Amino acid sequence: MVFVPSISGQEKTAVELKSRLRAFPITGLPYKFKQTDSGSKPFTYFPQGFTKISYRNYLDFNGTVESPKHSWVHVFIYRYFKPVRRNFVIVAVEMFTDTFKHILVTCDTCGNYIDHLEVGIGVFHSGRIASKQWKIDENLNVFVWQIKAVNSKPITWQEYDKNGVMEGQRIDSYYRIDLNGKFLKTREVKYTTRNYPFTFFDFPKSFLWDNKDTVISDEKIFR
Repeated sequence: MVFVPSISGQEKTAVELKSRLRAFPITGLPYKFKQTDSGSKPFTYFPQGFTKISYRNYLDFNGTVESPKHSWVHVFIYRYFKPVRRNFVIVAVEMFTDTFKHILVTCDTCGNYIDHLEVGIGVFHSGRIASKQWKIDENLNVFVWQIKAVNSKPITWQEYDKNGVMEGQRIDSYYRIDLNGKFLKTREVKYTTRNYPFTFFDFPKSFLWDNKDTVISDEKIFR
């Protein structure tokens, strides 16, 4: 009898991801998320076998309340980056229903999971609008901008749309991807709270980082 070693779910996912990326177009760096960008084609599903990733979307504006465990959601490869002189690749993944979530996933060249970072959340409302937006430069610095509601309880996009206005705070988070493919947070900037009308996010709104808000804290994280 010939012994055939079993393959774990993680290993199967890695093999499947490597195979799918082989035929997927590479996006050059730097890259800046745009609300009009529906991702690279062809439409390619991202395998859902990495156990450290949550494949559920959010029910609320801030991204704190996840949808039910077995709710329907599409998970596909949004963008594929292949940094030079690195032993890993970066896959931007989009999960969508009526809302959407973006994560960046680093994998080695065999498709094995290394790390991931959530970089975008939003809703489809006369197009794609995002309360959390991102970009990545050629040095593998990742910039994430988010407007967070300051309500004491979670608020949904539908409630926000109905109310027409919301008190929120802009938070900028900065990361770098190290030589091992890990995401390291390096800085966080917070701004004064103010009222954000729902039309602030209307499609196709300009980038969150274009707004001249007033800084109240700027924390640098040394690593």
